[in-house]
Amino acid sequence: MGAAMSRSTVSLGARVFAPLLALSVALSAAESSATTVVPVTVEQLSRRADVVVVATVRSTRALWEGRLIVTDCELEVRVAMKGALAPGQTLTLRVPGGVIGDLGQTIPGVPRLDRGETVVAFVTRAEDRPAGLYYLTHLTASILPVSLTGTASTPSAALVVRPTAEGMTVAPAPAPTGASTNTNATTRARAAATTVMTRAGMTLERLAAVVRESR
Repeated sequence: MGAAMSRSTVSLGARVFAPLLALSVALSAAESSATTVVPVTVEQLSRRADVVVVATVRSTRALWEGRLIVTDCELEVRVAMKGALAPGQTLTLRVPGGVIGDLGQTIPGVPRLDRGETVVAFVTRAEDRPAGLYYLTHLTASILPVSLTGTASTPSAALVVRPTAEGMTVAPAPAPTGASTNTNATTRARAAATTVMTRAGMTLERLAAVVRESR
């Protein structure tokens, strides 16, 4: 198999991804291999998305969109937090990147969805495209993996979502002992105005409440 090839991210300026990119990334023509990701809070992401669901990936299919490889992921809705979709319905999420034959394209930070995986998805309807087709609301923060803490038989077990490596605004690390109380006050004020995640994530129940409150 030939070596995988990473296509310049400038190709993301193609018409099909223009609305998404205007919302979530800035491209540098001088350094076309880089994307600048603007972090978002849970509230910001919730307000921008047309649909927010807990869904399971049923299938994936890579295809060409002009010179860009994209991957269509069929998601089956498990829980609807925002939007008109109901449990059991499906949507097609089109993400940039993928592999066709021995040729692959990747964009740093863009989530990869695997069959059978359950995620929280913040997605935006595709304009002038077939009904049921959606794009990522934010290039890197729209997909949050869902995992179970503990075991299903333990009372403390809970479904938890965790932020991805980049894109989502996360809580700062705890202040060191002796740090300025003014700094701590500023951090508390900022946290009160927005919902941020720690690296450990938050419960799915809490996330659903934030999405509802952000409509």
